[in-house]
Amino acid sequence: KTYGFDISEDGLTRTKEWLDSLDLKVDLKKGDMIHLPYEDNSFDCILCRNVISHTDTEGIYAIINKIYNLLKDSGECFLTLGSKNASTFKDPKNIYVDKNTKIRMDEGPEKGVPHFYADMEIISDLFKNFSIEYISQVQDFKQKDDGNFRSFWHYFILIRKK
Repeated sequence: KTYGFDISEDGLTRTKEWLDSLDLKVDLKKGDMIHLPYEDNSFDCILCRNVISHTDTEGIYAIINKIYNLLKDSGECFLTLGSKNASTFKDPKNIYVDKNTKIRMDEGPEKGVPHFYADMEIISDLFKNFSIEYISQVQDFKQKDDGNFRSFWHYFILIRKK
C-alpha cells in the first residue's frame, strides 16, 4: 500500500491527476508533517524528497522524531535536506530564523517560506537514533529562463530505524 501526504491542496490535486494518468492508486491525505494521521510502527519505508525542510530547527527535530515513530523496526527512510553550502543559505537578503533556518526572500513560490539547512554536525545529531546507511552531498543545476544555471546543494540521506 502506498500513501502520499502534503499540506498543499493544489499539490495533492496535481499529484492525483498525475497518478490517475498512470492508473496508479495512492491513498492521499492533506496535513502537516508534524501531525501525520498514521499509526506508529506502520511503515516499512518513507520517502521525503525536498519536503521536510520547510520548517525551522525545532520543527525538523519534531519531524525526524515522527518519522522514527512511524517506521517499523529496521524500516528505512530516504530523505533530502538543504545544505548550508546552498546559495540561498548564504544569501544575506534571506532572513535568519535560527542558526540553521532562513526565510527565503527571493521572488517565486518559496518567498516567505522558512527553509532548514544542514551540515554534518546537525545531521549526526538529528539521526542519532537511526543507523545512517548513506549520506551524499550533491550540487544540482537547473537552467533558468535566461539560459544561465542556478545551483542547489542538498544532502541525500538513507537512514534505518535501529
